[in-house]
Amino acid sequence: MQIFKNFLFDIAHCQPSFTVGSRIEEAFTYIRSFVKGQIVFILCSGGVDSSVCAALLTRALPTEQ
Repeated sequence: MQIFKNFLFDIAHCQPSFTVGSRIEEAFTYIRSFVKGQIVFILCSGGVDSSVCAALLTRALPTEQ
């Protein structure tokens, strides 16, 4: 475990302030800045990746977008 801590904090300079809530908010901010008011269309295969993407887009953007 100490090896991981050394790598993450000393070598990669990661901060131990990560939370799931903050990561979700960062994702929403990124999505909104990337889309910039354009209309978004997504197709889901039913897999995890496309389902998570659809869920994030649904929560980050207004319905009409």
